[in-house]
Amino acid sequence: MTEILSVNHLCIGFDQHGRTSFIDDVNFKIEKGQTVCIVGESGCGKSITSLAIMGLGLLSNGGRINKGNIIFNNQDLYKKSQKEWSKIRGNEISMIFQEPMTALNPLHTIGHQISEVLCIHEKISKHKAKEKTIEMLNLVGIPSPEKRFGQYPHELSGGMRQRVMIAMALICHPNLLVADEPTTALDVTIQAQILDLIQTLKQRFDMSLLLITHDLGVVSETADK
Repeated sequence: MTEILSVNHLCIGFDQHGRTSFIDDVNFKIEKGQTVCIVGESGCGKSITSLAIMGLGLLSNGGRINKGNIIFNNQDLYKKSQKEWSKIRGNEISMIFQEPMTALNPLHTIGHQISEVLCIHEKISKHKAKEKTIEMLNLVGIPSPEKRFGQYPHELSGGMRQRVMIAMALICHPNLLVADEPTTALDVTIQAQILDLIQTLKQRFDMSLLLITHDLGVVSETADK
């Protein structure tokens, strides 16, 4: 199989001089089409590791990579410029965040937020982006997608907001999807639906999946490694 992501001896520090590594010597690989789960208790560094892969949340919070590297499709991500990062993030690597209510912008409609991703990465017209967004909303199981396109995040239930996050993450058909505790704030029935949806779309788009969780039941059902 083709290796798509390799995290090698990753150490991340957050003190004033970046010398103390709170993420210490993390190593894992993900192959094309594979589902890899990172498991651990709250506060152990799962989310920070995922944010490092996305190039988010480190420098703005005083963090730095002390050692190691992250290789995506044979490219060292931390040798990329911000302009190069912006072409990769949301396009080749996408992320589903823990809490969609804080990840989605309350001032913009969900249609605007999803179609904006397309306009940035695919340089298509707003009309074409709207068509594709409605198609994706339908694909992730949101009823009346034309109506939902013009609604704001607070008008949707928690499960629907998470489906919007999935639609936004997958709209550009990324090679790697990072899902950080994607069912944390949902009830058990909706959790199962969201996990089934992620697995179905992973197969449809031939993606690799990095799933972060503390639920060993989820791991046993989804993980290849």
